[in-house]
Amino acid sequence: MTGRSAPAPTDGRALGVLLAAALAACGAPVPERGRCPDASEDGAQPVARIGDEVLTRADVSAPVALRIYRHQVDIYSLLRSEAEREADRRLLAREAERRGTTPDALLAELESAVAPPSEAEVEAWLAEHPPRGRVAPEVARARAHAYLEERARIERRLAFLAGLREREGFEWLLRPPEPPRTAVPVEGAPARGPEDAPVVVVHFAALGGRESARSAARIREVADALPGAVRWVHRHLFRAGDERALLAAQLGCLAHRAGRFWELHDRFVAMESATPDRLRAVAREVGLPGDAVAAADRDPELLGCVRRDLELARRAGIPRPPAVLVNGRYQSGLLPVGDLRSLVDEELAARPAPDERG
Repeated sequence: MTGRSAPAPTDGRALGVLLAAALAACGAPVPERGRCPDASEDGAQPVARIGDEVLTRADVSAPVALRIYRHQVDIYSLLRSEAEREADRRLLAREAERRGTTPDALLAELESAVAPPSEAEVEAWLAEHPPRGRVAPEVARARAHAYLEERARIERRLAFLAGLREREGFEWLLRPPEPPRTAVPVEGAPARGPEDAPVVVVHFAALGGRESARSAARIREVADALPGAVRWVHRHLFRAGDERALLAAQLGCLAHRAGRFWELHDRFVAMESATPDRLRAVAREVGLPGDAVAAADRDPELLGCVRRDLELARRAGIPRPPAVLVNGRYQSGLLPVGDLRSLVDEELAARPAPDERG
């Protein structure tokens, strides 16, 4: 694509409607080129009233910011694909008129010039994608030939349209929505690190789960490398139906109640997957009362503790464990340790200077 503006179409209604809809989704008037205001900019927008008290968008959006963002990304992607489709339709019509033909005839001419796949190409494709089940060799070859031929036609058409867009100066004007910061309560949750640490990492994880254990090790590595800079908060999250993870979470709540959470956490992380009996044995080893451990899966208070975390994750839009919120910025918990460190460093660099803190 080039930096030139696209020529004004003879009928600007369709593309104009798409662009206007995108701007309406941003909740703002037409911005300067390349700029779409993010949702945080209209936080003062009233959304509800309680008598004389007004609730603003900022009052209600923070806990569900990630869910809102995902919808905004869907809208953005839909608008972009439709804008490109409409631009291709118009550009193809112009090119066909320039050549004295029709769009359908032009496409047919382009596709007819595509050479059929060679025998070597068919053989190579079949070697990489062997047929499943009982398929006669001649049938498999015919299917492979047809697939490769159709793929070549599609690639030729897409390359031609991309060339038209570049030549005519097609330019996508809207920027993608900005990833938000999601507010998740941390009060009362297990936490390690200074209370006034500038970076808070909320870890949604399954105690003793293999992937969650890897994620915890990466957080530990970053926190150890930056003493005093990171406060690590744990929130329970596991896949539905995982009874072992549920028991581990209940034992985690029991350990937190007894002031032994991180001892239990680190033991579970070191074990990764373990049987329910082993989970209970480790809970006793860190000093939890045996009778409470035995009854942990029947304790309604512990079940309520786990449910509160699961509800927080559901409400925030955290899809699955492990996941991290770095000062509210969502990332997969399997983010490489170098990328996690970079994200923490960004947050540290963004801190106001001491004389700006008041």
